[in-house]
Amino acid sequence: MNPTVAKLKSNMGFVALIYQIFGLLYCITIIGAIVGWPYYLIGKYLKKAITQLSEIEKFEDERIETAIHYIDRSFRIVKIIMIIGFIVGIFYFIFIFAYLMPMIKSGNPPFKYS
Repeated sequence: MNPTVAKLKSNMGFVALIYQIFGLLYCITIIGAIVGWPYYLIGKYLKKAITQLSEIEKFEDERIETAIHYIDRSFRIVKIIMIIGFIVGIFYFIFIFAYLMPMIKSGNPPFKYS
């Protein structure tokens, strides 16, 4: 197996899984289903594309090899951006939780309504 194709399959699998998970999470609400369904479908089609890569891999054409190399690079960037976004999201929720919980417990809400 070509190492570039193996890395591409790995990166595509990760991106497909994340798209499917977030798509299903968006679909929890009715309004979110409008946004979530396309994300889920993107993940589903990426998984199908992974299975088709095994067939393409059998050909020894330099143009296919170059295309797979650039696709792999793009999926690697998407994977890194997703991981960074996930980490930033976790820190965001920790910050909000740490900021709001003391205010809620003390009875002093951050916003006063008059």
